[in-house]
Amino acid sequence: MKKTPIIFHKIFLSLFSLMILMGVFMYFTQYEMVAMMFEHLGFPAAMVIPLAIAKLLGLTALWINKFKVIKLLAYIGFVVDLIAATAAHLAAGDP
Repeated sequence: MKKTPIIFHKIFLSLFSLMILMGVFMYFTQYEMVAMMFEHLGFPAAMVIPLAIAKLLGLTALWINKFKVIKLLAYIGFVVDLIAATAAHLAAGDP
C-alpha cells in the first residue's frame, strides 16, 4: 500500500482535529459568549457543554483505530454537526 494516502489522511485529520479542538476550547473558556451565540441560532444554551464533550469523544474515536464502527459513527456525527451548524447560520441570516 502506498504511503501517500495515509500521509494525506493524517494531515487532514490533524487539521480537522485542530479546528474542532479550537471550538471545544472556546466552548469551555468563553461559555457566556458561546451560549449567547447558540441562543441566537435557536439552540438552548444547555447544549454547549454536552456538544463540547461529544466533540472530544468523537476526536478520540477518530484517533483510536481500534473500533471501525465507532470511528464511522464519529465521522457521521461530525458531518451532521457541521451540516446542522451551516443550516442554523443560514437560517439565522448570518453571513
